[in-house]
Amino acid sequence: MQPCNGKRSFRSRGSPARTEVPDLVVVRARAVWLEVVKGVRGSPTALMERLDALTDPERVEDANMLAEWRAKYENEIRR
Repeated sequence: MQPCNGKRSFRSRGSPARTEVPDLVVVRARAVWLEVVKGVRGSPTALMERLDALTDPERVEDANMLAEWRAKYENEIRR
């Protein structure tokens, strides 16, 4: 059994090189993360404000938005 590093290796026909393919959960997590940091522009303060807003239990709209993103990327990645 290989250690879990979030990637799977496979060898294509006729190619001796191994290609690393991320697990589906890693791809989904990355897609959600990119949505979270969209528009933050590298500012640590803006990122913390965004994360705080998205995880605030009083902000039901943002929680619903995260659920929609999760469903969106789950459906898009399966295609």
